[in-house]
Amino acid sequence: MSTLMQIGNELARREEAGAVYVQLGALLAAMPNLRSVDDTLSIPDGTLRWLGEVSAVVSRLKSMPDDAELSAATSFLISSNGGSAAAQKIKMVLYRCLALAQQRAPATAQSSFVATGADFDAFAALHRVFQEAERSLLLVDPYMDESALLTFAVMAKEGVSIGLLTDQSGIRPALEPAARTWIEQYGSSRRLRVRAAAPRTLHDRLVLVDDDKAWILTQSLKDFAARSPATIQMVDPQLARMKFEAYTAIWNASNVVVEAQAT
Repeated sequence: MSTLMQIGNELARREEAGAVYVQLGALLAAMPNLRSVDDTLSIPDGTLRWLGEVSAVVSRLKSMPDDAELSAATSFLISSNGGSAAAQKIKMVLYRCLALAQQRAPATAQSSFVATGADFDAFAALHRVFQEAERSLLLVDPYMDESALLTFAVMAKEGVSIGLLTDQSGIRPALEPAARTWIEQYGSSRRLRVRAAAPRTLHDRLVLVDDDKAWILTQSLKDFAARSPATIQMVDPQLARMKFEAYTAIWNASNVVVEAQAT
């Protein structure tokens, strides 16, 4: 096999692993209660559909031991009507597959999957994203509170301009006083602008960085991975440009909540 063909095969394998990582992370974030049964003491149809989807995604990794283990655990879950051991086995196999897919995926395609209650993992994953910013950072979240500043925005490098875009009907009361205190302390060294969009205008939770990179968050920052798993997914450059164009227009049409003056 030629070197070029080997390189092509390796790139294709990595791209496939990247797609599996994204899809499996999203499925894990929406994991049903595997031990739940319906009125007939059977596994609900929704859970069976979910199991079918994860099985199809795992099979794309071409990891036979994991594929076989997942199949056996799924069969045991169904026969035991939601048995605890089978549910735990399924979770273990899926988390192992997620780690394997992440290892194989190209760095640009990797996202971060954060398990429920893993506060430090969430902090670390978002820190990596925020540290990408050299000029500007825009957080989009329809249900934004003061944690956007107290916990997350402080992770950005000094000199980076920070924008917070939230929904008029979803903004939390403590955000504005926290923003004013931020501006009093940092002024133009960490310039902050906060705006509120018209109700139901925002449909994403995003981190937009330096006008060319974008990450999608599956949950609001204030509750990130608190009650269910969450993911942080970097989008491709074409979709990033579309997000920037759309949210720049929304930003320009939004009401100013508080804003540090440029120097």
